[in-house]
Amino acid sequence: MNIGAHIKNMNEQGYTVIENVISPGDLKEIQIKFEELIEKYESDFEKLRINEVDAGIIRCMVGRGEIFEKFFYVSEVVEVAKAILGNFIHYSFNGVYTSKKFKHPASVFHTDVPVWTDNVALSINNFYLVDDTTEENGATWLVPGSHLQEKPSDEFIEKNKIQATGKAGSVIMLHSKLYHASGINHTDKRRKCMVNLMRRSFMKPQFNWQKVISPEMAARMNEDTKRLFDFYTSPPNSPEEYYAEGIRRRDAALKQKNNNTY
Repeated sequence: MNIGAHIKNMNEQGYTVIENVISPGDLKEIQIKFEELIEKYESDFEKLRINEVDAGIIRCMVGRGEIFEKFFYVSEVVEVAKAILGNFIHYSFNGVYTSKKFKHPASVFHTDVPVWTDNVALSINNFYLVDDTTEENGATWLVPGSHLQEKPSDEFIEKNKIQATGKAGSVIMLHSKLYHASGINHTDKRRKCMVNLMRRSFMKPQFNWQKVISPEMAARMNEDTKRLFDFYTSPPNSPEEYYAEGIRRRDAALKQKNNNTY
C-alpha cells in the first residue's frame, strides 16, 4: 500500500479509499453479528426512546462483540491518520445501516466538525464497509475538495458531488470537514458499515472509554490500542495513578531507547 498516495488524496481531495483492510473470514462473522445487533436495536427502538437522528445508528459498538475489536487498530488507517492529525484518539465507534428508501436526517450535506479550522485537521471519519457499497444501495455522497472551503456554494456541491462506492472489507477515510451526505438505499437489503471518528487527543471522546471497556477487553489490547482509547491522556483519579503513569512513561521510553540501540 502506498501510504504517501493516500495522504496526498486526503490533503488534496479530502478522502481516500484503502481496500482489503478486513479479511473475508472476519467480514462474514462481522456481517452476521451486525445483523443480530440490528434486530435487537430495532426491537428496543421505542423502549429506549431513540431520537430519529439516531435511527439506523447503533451507538458504541465497543463491547458488543469481540469480532468488532478488529477495527480498534488498523495499521494502514492509523498510519494515514497520524500523518494528518498527529496525536489522536478514537472519538466514536458506531454501527450504521440504511434500509430501503430510508432517508436519514444526515442525507443533507454537512460536516462532522464542531468548528471550522483553516489549515488544521481536527478529525477524520473512517467508514469501514461491511457490505459492498454501490450507488443503488446508498453509497455516501462526498464533495471532493470541499474540506478546503468553510462553506462551499450549493453550485459547487451540486457540480462536484460523487458517491463513494467500494467493496466490502474496504475503508473510506475522509476529513471530517469534507462535505458529505447519507445516500438512499433503493435495494431490499440493508447496507451496513462501521463508522469510526478519530479526533485530536485534546478533544473529548463520545463515551468514557475506560468505563465502557471491560478489564477482559483491556487485557486483549496492546499499548498502542489503549493509547487510542484515551487510556493515557485522561487526568489521573488519584496521586497513586499520577505516579504510576510517570513510571509507565519512563519504562516505555527506556524500552524504546533499547529497541533503537539494536
